[in-house]
Amino acid sequence: MINRLTIKGIPLSLLAPTFVIASLAAIPLLYLATGTIGADQESWDWLLRWNTLQIVGRSLLLVFTVTSMTIIISLPIAFLTDRTNLGFKKPIEIISLLPLVIPSYIGAYLYMSAVGPGGFIDKFIATPLNIQTPTNAYGFPAAVITLSLLNYPYVLLTVKSALAQMDRSLEESGRLLGLSGLKVLAKVVIPQLKPAIASGGLLVALYTLSDFGAVTLLKYKTFTWSIHAQYEGAFNRHTASLLSIALVILASGLILTESISRNLTKYYRTSSGSPKLQSRFQLGFWKWPITTACLIFLALTTILPITILLFWVLRGISQGISFPILFASTINSVGLATLTATAALIAVTPVVFLVTKHKNIFSQLIEKLCYTGYALPSLVVALSFVYLGSKYGGALYQSFLILILACVILTLPAALSTVRTRMLQISPRMEESSISLGRSPLKSALTVTIPALKPGLLMGAIIVFLLTMKELPAILILSPLDFTTLTTDIWTYATEGLFSQAAAPSLTLIGISSIAVSILLWKANIINN
Repeated sequence: MINRLTIKGIPLSLLAPTFVIASLAAIPLLYLATGTIGADQESWDWLLRWNTLQIVGRSLLLVFTVTSMTIIISLPIAFLTDRTNLGFKKPIEIISLLPLVIPSYIGAYLYMSAVGPGGFIDKFIATPLNIQTPTNAYGFPAAVITLSLLNYPYVLLTVKSALAQMDRSLEESGRLLGLSGLKVLAKVVIPQLKPAIASGGLLVALYTLSDFGAVTLLKYKTFTWSIHAQYEGAFNRHTASLLSIALVILASGLILTESISRNLTKYYRTSSGSPKLQSRFQLGFWKWPITTACLIFLALTTILPITILLFWVLRGISQGISFPILFASTINSVGLATLTATAALIAVTPVVFLVTKHKNIFSQLIEKLCYTGYALPSLVVALSFVYLGSKYGGALYQSFLILILACVILTLPAALSTVRTRMLQISPRMEESSISLGRSPLKSALTVTIPALKPGLLMGAIIVFLLTMKELPAILILSPLDFTTLTTDIWTYATEGLFSQAAAPSLTLIGISSIAVSILLWKANIINN
């Protein structure tokens, strides 16, 4: 039934903005569709050639290896910090999450500056000792090391959250049956962690599949490298679109695999109430050797990179190198991230109201379109706005507005997931009571639901801010002329081998991102008290 205010029970005031948001989120899909339809036989032949199939294999190999490595790294850290009497637990928990603030391209730059030609080892160890440094320091091993050490916190966070909510009576039952600590871990704990491992692994897999900065700097040819090469080198939009479609199919396959895995796994509590607290597993003689091993690992993966950055800065100062003036780039980065976070929250709020309060086919379609940025790498989203902006955007092409729009689409899934989770925790009776007192649904939403939603909105804003601060491909491709950010400064100097100049914006970016992550962890209560 249609009237002036609603369509099938959904207020027009809610339908209109969500339809606009979903339409904007669908722009990359439209770009891929038009590019695919217009592809000639040569583009299809290029897609099906042996070299392209090799790129598929290389991409999948990297995804599988990195995901496996992150799981192997994360499980021991999560268990040791949550279930044992590990020493220096709080510092280890905090430091283990710090790689979240280091973008992949900074990690690649650090790897290059350490082991690459002209790097730290080459200049200060190999050359004085007359040792021949390896010529094949880049490629697959470098990409695996860099992406694994930077992405394992995604798995660590999901596993730690699952461990905190796990019913420990099952572990107690296993011990009463005579199982050792390791057998309880293998037969009781890990099976219950499978959904969390799959969820964290999916994030790592999608991130690895869509990564552009690290694989490009480390000279490992993947899908994103090939798409960028077709766009920038061959200027073949149709071939780039076909490659992007193939990438989307791979990403969708990963999402589907995770979903099937999650649905096949029975993950529920067998008892009611809160998780039972119990004494920590005592490491005994191994407490301090294991603690030392954890500290050494974290020092190599987190503290050492920061130290390398400081070294290059100090070395540049001692040599009188002219450092870039970072004020403008810092303001641009923070401004872009702040505006994107604000716009993303404004966009996501009506969508959350629609998908939680009006469950139907239309709302499900809107929600799925808003998750477009989840399956598409930022490179593809950026290229879609380049095409549509240059063809139909007029003055919007290469404007700051179109850059913000692209960043919003890329970060919308993260904001939607965070705010939606918070909305589901709010009792609908609060808004219903307000309406029963004579307030309109809109006024009730603004005065009752929105204030209760503030924690979710804050979390979403921080996550979007952090993701935008680290964004590279979209900014490289869509930024207006003479618009620089910390990420573009890092990229420019790192690709030219100017390690000292790249270190300064890297440290600035990590410092600002660390503040955002600290607030995020504090609000989410991730770290054990």
